[in-house]
Amino acid sequence: MIKVSKKELEPYAEMEKLCLTDEEWEFAIGAASVVKDSFQLLSNIDAEGVSPLVVAFDNGGALREDIARKDISRDELLSNAPDEQDGFFRVPRTLE
Repeated sequence: MIKVSKKELEPYAEMEKLCLTDEEWEFAIGAASVVKDSFQLLSNIDAEGVSPLVVAFDNGGALREDIARKDISRDELLSNAPDEQDGFFRVPRTLE
């Protein structure tokens, strides 16, 4: 595993104005080391001749066509409201 040093992380901690305990530094160094190690593994992969993946799944366009339509009128919606005023739902006050 590639070990990240505290010295490498200190500029980022200063930039974010972090005051870390020794335990938090230990955790941050471990997490950063795992991330750096993962990127190192990725950089070792031979991807020569592999075309980029544009779409993970070709499902033929599962989205519906974007067609404007009127589903339910305002009056129909408000007919289900326990209380309405001036064409809007009326609800109990939550803030004073």
